[in-house]
Amino acid sequence: EKMASGVMMIDEADDTELPEPIYLRLDNHLNPTDYASFRDEEDDDDEIVDEDSSLDLSAPPPESWFHGAISRCVAVSRLEAVGLAGSYLIRESEAHPGDYAISYLSASRSVHHFKIHSHCGDYYIGGRQFYSLSDLIGFYTNNSCILENESLYVPVLPSKPVPLYMQLKASGPYMKTSDTDELSVDTGDVFLLLTRLNDDWGWVRSQRTGDSGLIPLAIMEDMTGQDINLGKPWFHPTITKEDAMNLLMTTNRVGTFLLRPSEPGKYSLSVRTPDKVQRFLINKDLSGYYIFGGRQFNCLDDVITRYRKEDILEGLKLDEAVPYFDRHRPVSKPGSIPPRQPDINKNQSHIQASSTGDKTGMLQLKRGKKYPVPGQWKKFYFVLKFNEHKLLYYEQENSHRAKGLLDLKQCKVYMAHPSLYGRNDCFVLRLHYLNEQHLHYMVAETTDVAESWFHILRRCIGADDQAPTGGVQQIRSLTLSIQDCKLAKPSSNVCCLVCIDGVCVARTKVEPETPCVFDESYQFESLPPYAETFSVEVEASSKGKRFTLIKDTSLGRVTVHLTDLPNGQQDDQWHQLLAGGSKVSRGSIRLAARFKHEVILPFEEYKQLTELLLSDNLMTIEMLAEVCKDHHAELASTLIHIFCRYDRVIPILAHCLTKAVEAEDNVSTLFRASTLPTMLMDQFMKLTAIGYLHSILKASIEQIMQSQDVCELNPSNLPKGTDIMQHSERLQTHLFNILTVIYNSADKCPMAMRLVFKHLQEEVVKKWPIDDTVRTRAVSGFLFLRFICPAMLKPQIFNLVTGSPSANAERTLKLVAKGMQNLANLVEFKSKEPFMTVLNPFIQKNLVKMKQFVNDLSTVKDHSDTHVQLQSDASRDLAAIYHLCVTYEKPLEDAAKKHPELKLMPVIAYIRNAEKKHLNKFS
Repeated sequence: EKMASGVMMIDEADDTELPEPIYLRLDNHLNPTDYASFRDEEDDDDEIVDEDSSLDLSAPPPESWFHGAISRCVAVSRLEAVGLAGSYLIRESEAHPGDYAISYLSASRSVHHFKIHSHCGDYYIGGRQFYSLSDLIGFYTNNSCILENESLYVPVLPSKPVPLYMQLKASGPYMKTSDTDELSVDTGDVFLLLTRLNDDWGWVRSQRTGDSGLIPLAIMEDMTGQDINLGKPWFHPTITKEDAMNLLMTTNRVGTFLLRPSEPGKYSLSVRTPDKVQRFLINKDLSGYYIFGGRQFNCLDDVITRYRKEDILEGLKLDEAVPYFDRHRPVSKPGSIPPRQPDINKNQSHIQASSTGDKTGMLQLKRGKKYPVPGQWKKFYFVLKFNEHKLLYYEQENSHRAKGLLDLKQCKVYMAHPSLYGRNDCFVLRLHYLNEQHLHYMVAETTDVAESWFHILRRCIGADDQAPTGGVQQIRSLTLSIQDCKLAKPSSNVCCLVCIDGVCVARTKVEPETPCVFDESYQFESLPPYAETFSVEVEASSKGKRFTLIKDTSLGRVTVHLTDLPNGQQDDQWHQLLAGGSKVSRGSIRLAARFKHEVILPFEEYKQLTELLLSDNLMTIEMLAEVCKDHHAELASTLIHIFCRYDRVIPILAHCLTKAVEAEDNVSTLFRASTLPTMLMDQFMKLTAIGYLHSILKASIEQIMQSQDVCELNPSNLPKGTDIMQHSERLQTHLFNILTVIYNSADKCPMAMRLVFKHLQEEVVKKWPIDDTVRTRAVSGFLFLRFICPAMLKPQIFNLVTGSPSANAERTLKLVAKGMQNLANLVEFKSKEPFMTVLNPFIQKNLVKMKQFVNDLSTVKDHSDTHVQLQSDASRDLAAIYHLCVTYEKPLEDAAKKHPELKLMPVIAYIRNAEKKHLNKFS
């Protein structure tokens, strides 16, 4: 009888000692893909997230493979006792209550354990999400490998069935709170507890309705161990055969049915026919299958579903069930108010940060398996459970059921370059598990927020070499320049993808006019310690400058190991482009790469350097600016952070601007070149006024991006007969709307920036007293030409928008920026761009307003609020200055000979010795 049901009991065979009797399902006539026969296609209504719903997810019942709370050692013993490759079992996780694990015996006879995360009825393994453990098993049985070329094959049965879920029965009613994930409860309702969220609340599935949600555990009784069908509306646990027949005969509807237990392991299905009640016997075998009509079913719901579609008798299908609960649920008295349990405390909800290191916040997400991930950004509320190494994301902040869960122990995180998605606040989590890669690209509201997420995720992953060890940090960075390539088969539209460890983090633009000349550079700061390689892949792209890859058109790839590059030195050479994993050359590409492994000392070791940089005479800064001409941007950014930290940014900027004005003879070229003063001002504005920039531009730019109106003025870009004046009116409307906001924004501009503008006005008026426009142009040249107009041209870089503008919106923004630029310069358009001259009346009309706005902006009375908040690492900023000094050590030595009063070289020598001392101690 046991063999007929497909189960063999192994008690003690040969000399093998088993911890307890084991049941093993033997289906010798089946191959690993034949589990589909357990469930017909019409029954496959289960869906797997992000997967084709047509996948075969059929699997044996839980009784076949669930062993409950056994240890890893016991699991190994049971699998080794069976000894069949592909055998498996599911058990509860020892280390993480509420989670599960697959224990699997591989072809090499070693046992592997795979963690399954459980959350509110969803199950996560690797980067995949499943709606049930059965779906998970079905997927890795019929559709995918759990190890290379190995799938789940033979389930190992426990010695006796173990309930997969706790059964709960409501001792009282409960009315759900509106707009929450709670379920309303009637007395007598039965639920399966899917996740215990805390002592008070559980995530359950109702046996009566099939709905999932939150219920208060205080009104629940533990019914675990009862019949698994208890609570189903068609299941009558205590009714006798005679009462079932009488009940059905009182109904006049043919096909009405109910199910009841007959004897242990057997059930009776009673169906109303036209003239009587017909009874059918359903057997349940030891592996959990329900045997009926020569077929195997995983559950009684499957039996009912099939015979609602097929005839159970000739001309007869199952119709409506006689509900059990309608007859047995207690009836509330009229006017009575059901008792209420306390509402969920939203501030202590399980999705909130609850322990040290946890983090929450809104991020936007794109996810996929191949790079670059296409599609729209979707906003989710993210929760990092630091100590549990989990990252969950929800549709809303007050949601309880997650849309996704990432096991950070299987993840690596990288910062993405702005070129990839047009955002400088993007990072990517790469999950590689069970022979699959899943990519999750995320963007934040600001760069600072993105960096804070990036660093805490690195710490959670356990790969943060920036965390001080004995006071010393180690930071790795990569500067990469892609210059040009030579292809065996030339293509007119190509771009390059830059990858770190196979994860796409940057890309070049598509330039059809010069398809194989790129000349683009990328800076990757804070490379994680696990980063081993970078690669550049040349890809064919669709026509035009917008980034759209053509499928399967890789033109070759080069991969470089970081350890092969000389530390801190530029490596400039041609590399072979290889096809796939072969050694077939597709051409060559010229790359210039510089990999730096920096050491950051404790802050006190930079004390002398700090004093030199902040000294009143500014001689050290001037010498650095003179010598480090090829690194002005890096020098300026780092110095601004240092100056802001010590509240010295205003006097130092004022001094630099004064020196620049004094050195300039021609007012028309004032601050036009990229010098240290201009770069310091650029970095200063970006650091202090991003919020101000958003307040004056964001709404107008979003309106332009949503508008379909064409504002093109260049006749060569328009069909003949186009009404250019109509386009001009639209463009002037956009200009007017933006400028109106700006003209009224002086009080919103950060006080520190206004004070610098005030000083600048005073200096230029002192130098050119008879020029009545210089006081305006000196300030507007920084504010508009170097800050507002670049943000109009590239709004995604400044986080003003979440996606790239359309071609039409991009052109409109460019024309608006052109008009604003000329207005800020107080000049009209001339013959260089004759099509723009239609804006000259608008410029003339706004000259007075522009001058008045700049004067208002630069008129400051209250100097109290000038402190600039920032989150930079002081030690790292000072270390960056030190490493620049090392790079330019020879020119600095020559300069020091001419200025012996400078004390920079002894300070460099001191820091070098301190670095050696700390590294020796660390070793």
